[in-house]
Amino acid sequence: MSVFLNTTNTSTRVFLSSLKTQQSYRFIGTNKTYEDALNCLNSLQTNYKIIEEFKNNINNVRKTDQALDEMKEYMRRLGYSNSLNELDKLNCIHITGTKGKGSTAAFTHSILKSYNKINNKKEQTLKLGLYTSPHLKTCRERIRINGEPISKELFTKYFFQVWDTLNNTESDPVKYPDLIDHKKPGYFKFMTLLSFHTFVQENCNTCIFEVGIGGKYDSTNIIPNPTSTGLSLLGIDHVNVLGHTLEEICGNKVGIYKKTANNFTILDQPEKQKMFEIMNDRLAKIGCTSKLNIIPRFEELNDVELGISGDFQVVNASLATALSINHLQKIGRDNYIISNSNLTETENGLLWDSKMEIPDFVKQGLQDCKWEGRCQTIKTDTITWFLDGAHTIDSIEKSSDWFVQEQIKGNKNNKKRVLLFNQQSRAENLKSFLTYIYKSLKNKDLYFDEIIFSTNKTWADGYNPDLISMNVNKEQVDSMDVQKKLKNIWLTENDPKANITIFDSIEASHNYIKNKYTKADVFVTGSLHLVGGLLVVLDGKDKL
Repeated sequence: MSVFLNTTNTSTRVFLSSLKTQQSYRFIGTNKTYEDALNCLNSLQTNYKIIEEFKNNINNVRKTDQALDEMKEYMRRLGYSNSLNELDKLNCIHITGTKGKGSTAAFTHSILKSYNKINNKKEQTLKLGLYTSPHLKTCRERIRINGEPISKELFTKYFFQVWDTLNNTESDPVKYPDLIDHKKPGYFKFMTLLSFHTFVQENCNTCIFEVGIGGKYDSTNIIPNPTSTGLSLLGIDHVNVLGHTLEEICGNKVGIYKKTANNFTILDQPEKQKMFEIMNDRLAKIGCTSKLNIIPRFEELNDVELGISGDFQVVNASLATALSINHLQKIGRDNYIISNSNLTETENGLLWDSKMEIPDFVKQGLQDCKWEGRCQTIKTDTITWFLDGAHTIDSIEKSSDWFVQEQIKGNKNNKKRVLLFNQQSRAENLKSFLTYIYKSLKNKDLYFDEIIFSTNKTWADGYNPDLISMNVNKEQVDSMDVQKKLKNIWLTENDPKANITIFDSIEASHNYIKNKYTKADVFVTGSLHLVGGLLVVLDGKDKL
């Protein structure tokens, strides 16, 4: 099927580190390395100033309308058909939402992995692909096969197949004026292309795709015929891209619903009646004859010790359960057909029975699920780290409540309590974030002994190559403007006598905590980039 161009006819090597623009990366050479791939990939990151222009320029909506056509064109240049029927072989499950879409994707993958363990027929074994974002420690986490990030070797191989082919193919300049001169897609688009290509080439036959932002115009939304689509908890986020109201955001996210798929959402949506109307309007518009599937919190899962902590995760686990069972039914695993007795037809759709019996392999998959950086606890010699990359108002609330409950259950030894926090790009929400964290503890007569505000820079001497970010204001990072603002908010709004320290790197924050405290519980939240960077620091440079 796909034909990839060979550009290895010269031994000349371009040293990427000295180059500044993506157009310069016409990579030629025979000894391409993983580090070379990272350099190329990082060149695709959007500059902070361009992001700000996008936020303030409505004319960019026109480009958003073109986004999916351009994504399909890139796929055509990689050798895939205009209909993208090659992607049907992946049997995709497509998941969006504001809060919980990543956890839902992880749960779904783990359930299907558990199904493989009990399935004795080799020909029916599922080869599982999982595409999520952002990553925590390495960009390879975004593309997983059977639970594991693809290897450096495999990443490099497929990365340069895509990179070199795009360098050596052209688009119609009249039809695609923004794609001339071998222009590459942005970081997320490129990674999405790479995931499709990798999963097809590796013969995956079940793939779970988490949407990046939104749904309708997201790069992942070229999947023509998913087996099922899922919409997790809705909330207000990415307002400059998705809209300022819940209705606008919902209207964007239901763009992943497809005519040929079974389409799902959770029962406990905010303003649920309005949201269900928007969802059903979408199904009617695309001519979908299947009713909206509405998933309650399955009661049997209340007694399952989920692999991702937090009581709120039961809702995500319930959605993942329904998506998984539906997927198995759609691909012909008839053992797991949901009977009509499990469904109640309502004016909004098919409501699944909260008391339905959950198969054992589903429960085992939910127990076995591991998802770093989400309500994760790591114990070292002296410090217990409570990690959650919450970065929306809803997720901060749930994350804080989880930490408080963990403190009530486990802090019996009068340990010191420390907050390590950063959020570099959501300035409008900083006060709300910090106020909720403070009040959630205060309401239980709990307090932080120290608050630390750090940048997301990994090491004292710079970023880890997998964690470089050009999407934030470099000047703000260097001057620690955000960290100073966070300090002022805490002192003004929460506690004027609080003990607050700021650092310019995660490494410095970690070393300070480790050297100062003999026993401490440290709550790390506000940013997946902060959590991921800390995980890298905890591993140490010798494990990179």
